[in-house]
Amino acid sequence: MLKRTLTAAAAIAAALALTVTQAQAAEITTSGTGWKINTGEKVKALSPSQANTIVFSSTAIKSWYAPYLSRALTQLRAEGLKMAVGGVKAMSTAMCPPRGTIYFTEAYRPLSGKPGYSRAGSCVDSQGVQYSGIVWMNSEYRSGTWKLGAALSHNLPPHELLHALGLDHPNHDKDRDGTVEAYECVATSFGNKPLMCSPNGGYRTTANRGKLVGYDINGVRALLANARILGSK
Repeated sequence: MLKRTLTAAAAIAAALALTVTQAQAAEITTSGTGWKINTGEKVKALSPSQANTIVFSSTAIKSWYAPYLSRALTQLRAEGLKMAVGGVKAMSTAMCPPRGTIYFTEAYRPLSGKPGYSRAGSCVDSQGVQYSGIVWMNSEYRSGTWKLGAALSHNLPPHELLHALGLDHPNHDKDRDGTVEAYECVATSFGNKPLMCSPNGGYRTTANRGKLVGYDINGVRALLANARILGSK
């Protein structure tokens, strides 16, 4: 009788442990090593089935920025995101673009007037699932009044695209001095910081610049996993 009771207790304990593990696995995750979801804009997830099209406000802007997005788009598609480069269309930036649209446009110093900086934002539904976004590239880049350099020219457009999809800067107080500073991000053994590191990160080599670093890919995977937890298709 005692043996049966212990066996039953063990079975119950195992079942409870499984339930706890399943519950933990089903929790929304918003940050990890080298990545962070933009909870400040109430983003939690990214739909794995929604078709996303990048639309540009002018032919000149498309010609300038679309080539810099190609490597990142290949990686995003490999993770299951439906991403396409679309055409040119004038849209209002005073409201969210139509569902599935990432709108690339330009503005002069769009991030609170800071020289050299661009800006992007996400639009989310009531569950916190991203459904569209806007990217304001700093017009100083194309005008030549702000020089980016080869690596940053490739890394900045996909950096802003990832903002529009729901990722934030993963900077953290790495040196524990009480302040989160520029460039203060985790790095790979080769010294590569996340593409999303502020004010700029990503690969510097000709072969890899413009690509997501592994940390960024983990952030995209978390966004997709959260969508499945939320039941978003």
